Amino acid sequence: LKIYINGELDARGSKRSKATFTGLNIAQTTPPDAGTTGEILEFRAWDQERSAEEIRANFDRRFAGGAKLPEGLSYYRPYGGDPTKLSGGAKIAAVAEAPQLMDEAEAAKQAAKLKKFRAIAQRPGDAKRGKVLFDAVCLSCHTVGGQGAGAGPPLDGSAHRDLDSLLRAVLNPNSAVEPGYRTYRIETHDGRLAEGFMVKHDENGATIRVMGGADLHFPQAEIRRARYLNRSFMMEGLFDNLGEQQVSDIITYIGTLKEDQPAAATEKKSYGRQVSATGIKHSMLITGPKTLLVGENGEVLWQVAEKSRDGEVLPGGNFLIAHARHAREYDPDGKVVWEYEVSEGNGELERATRLAGGITMVVELGKKPQVVEVAKDGKVLRRVPLQPETDNQHMQTRMVRKLPNGNYLAPHLLAFAIKEYDPSGKVVRTVRTDLPELGGRAAENWPFTAIPLEGGNLLVNLTHGNKTVEFDRDGKVVWQVDNKTNPGLFADPCGAQRLPNGNTIICSYGQRKPERPRIFEVTPDKKVVWEFFHPNHGAHHVQILTTNGEKVSGAPLR
Repeated sequence: LKIYINGELDARGSKRSKATFTGLNIAQTTPPDAGTTGEILEFRAWDQERSAEEIRANFDRRFAGGAKLPEGLSYYRPYGGDPTKLSGGAKIAAVAEAPQLMDEAEAAKQAAKLKKFRAIAQRPGDAKRGKVLFDAVCLSCHTVGGQGAGAGPPLDGSAHRDLDSLLRAVLNPNSAVEPGYRTYRIETHDGRLAEGFMVKHDENGATIRVMGGADLHFPQAEIRRARYLNRSFMMEGLFDNLGEQQVSDIITYIGTLKEDQPAAATEKKSYGRQVSATGIKHSMLITGPKTLLVGENGEVLWQVAEKSRDGEVLPGGNFLIAHARHAREYDPDGKVVWEYEVSEGNGELERATRLAGGITMVVELGKKPQVVEVAKDGKVLRRVPLQPETDNQHMQTRMVRKLPNGNYLAPHLLAFAIKEYDPSGKVVRTVRTDLPELGGRAAENWPFTAIPLEGGNLLVNLTHGNKTVEFDRDGKVVWQVDNKTNPGLFADPCGAQRLPNGNTIICSYGQRKPERPRIFEVTPDKKVVWEFFHPNHGAHHVQILTTNGEKVSGAPLR
């Protein structure tokens, strides 16, 4: 199974899938208050596997009104199809900022331009001359090794990009704008107009970053209108202003930008931005699209390249990380010192945590959903079968925990239940998340995490329900925060952690609005006291390690 996003390969399965796919969700999103919606301009089905080149050739083409459809296109529906044939309550609706699709003439023009610059880029270039150009032209918006304006995506690792992918990003930057990097326009009451990268917009006003790295602030009282535009902050025609040799030089230099460029000697590479009116600063391990340890001042202290689902810092300083199909223990230098692969027949590995005696507990999803306990030498010590009530492996379970009594606590998303299992796999207790006071099943309160607290309560993140709830031992709701108590902050909450001071850390994994935090901290009286922002990357789970220089005491409740 291969997944392409905006014409680029985003994920690749390691084994050929033999499953029959039914009831797929197309373009599913999780907005904070509106449930599940999707934005589709054209839906296409092909009768053959297409190469990356074929996908890139026309993923941004519209076929409506074309004289001839591409070979192999067995079905397609442009906007305007019959909405009554969609399932459930789904419907087709026009959106104001749909993807920019090209007609046949424009596609031919872009293809010719790509061909021209591909030939230029493949000529020998001088990396030293290219670096001078790169620093002058590209670092006015982007960063490499922590250096640059920070108004565009970091370009570390660009050497690994396909040449056509790189050229399309420069020649047609509006074809695939990364989340958080669309142009933000501010119009003032006195007629001023400003555009740039949105740094922050709250009740006090808006700050945007313009080319070169300067920040402009507009008090809220002066703003008549502020909105994102459906175009990149990067200007078009960048290469049109360079000579052919200059293009070759700059592409040659980009080819030297491997992953994680060294930052300047006086400055470590930074990640994200922490905001707290009371001066709270955390160091933390973040798992998700990025896997990294971030210091209290935002400095990256440790990182591995692979995406992750879960992870923890071990007492000896190593890192135990759950990736999509395997768990790995890394030393501080990033060397793999222990590894476990998902069992044959299962497709995903969702959780990894270290138990007493050096035993590692992992959670597998697939045909045989199960908890597996593994010794240091890789020997499987125990398998505990789970009852998720669905064959959809990705939705079977998430953050399973082992309890002091030897049982296991598993949140099952589509069962709307948290089940406690004994070591034989028998369910001995169930906590329901589809309670009437939580909105019932219509609220889609899928449990993601169930954290046992002192006294027997459970802290639970409800993903599609966009809530964080604390249940007592009898399964009654005793505390709840959501988009009613804290408007707009909850978007598919996944990981969570209860801190020793009683505050709760929440990962808003589905958050796509850069002016809202990816991770935030809320007090027992539901006040937000700390926020973590990143323009492009979410957080699937987090482990807070220190706060203002003090180590978080006790076993982490996460």
